[in-house]
Amino acid sequence: MTILLQALEVRHERRIRLVFTNTLASGAFGVPAPGGYSITCVDGSATPPGIQAALVVPGSSTVVELSFDAPLVRGSLYHITAQSIPAADTSTTATGTGQDFRWGFDTPPVNVEPNRRNKELLLYGVDLLWNGQDYQENAAGDLDRVSGAANVTKALNRAVECNPGDLLWDEEWGGAIREFVDSPSTAVGTLKGAISSQILKDPRVKSVKTTYNVEDEKTFLYATPKLISGEQIDAVSIEVPNDA
Repeated sequence: MTILLQALEVRHERRIRLVFTNTLASGAFGVPAPGGYSITCVDGSATPPGIQAALVVPGSSTVVELSFDAPLVRGSLYHITAQSIPAADTSTTATGTGQDFRWGFDTPPVNVEPNRRNKELLLYGVDLLWNGQDYQENAAGDLDRVSGAANVTKALNRAVECNPGDLLWDEEWGGAIREFVDSPSTAVGTLKGAISSQILKDPRVKSVKTTYNVEDEKTFLYATPKLISGEQIDAVSIEVPNDA
């Protein structure tokens, strides 16, 4: 795999963010910043600042925020280099990776809109990303999105955890697993049927294989869906306390 520099965003006169295509490894961050980052002034109109730190952006695993020791000069043309920056998949950015930018001018982000010709996007859609507490923001401050098969995985996990009536526009949607909390372990067959039935309601799912394991005080179910494209995605994993 290859990691690319996808976009650059000026956040402040002393800070910019770099957006990469892959999840970054820990070696992409640090105080002081790793040596792969550097900045020059292309038009000679300013002295380039030093890069003090490469900071983690919470909730944005493909983004690094660079902190400068002096302010950028408005209107000056800079070049940021980010070479040999490591990704979690062990790939690194190529030699010479970088991008020009001006402080005080917007840099158009790359590939903002999804590729409408992408088969996965057409089949499985795009949705806003919920982090468990709120809709997640991306590095640009916009709402983050999840697409393709990963969108189906998240949707199925939400669906089995819902109770009928949780969705005002579909009162039958939901696996109702909370109704099985502290139920006899012998109810696992009914629970398995409820989970499988709920997953098959999603038109993006072709079939599902559900297995279970009953322990002393808990019932574990694993529902592995196969999508209409034939792709098998991660199992929906459910844990329900029982009264044995």
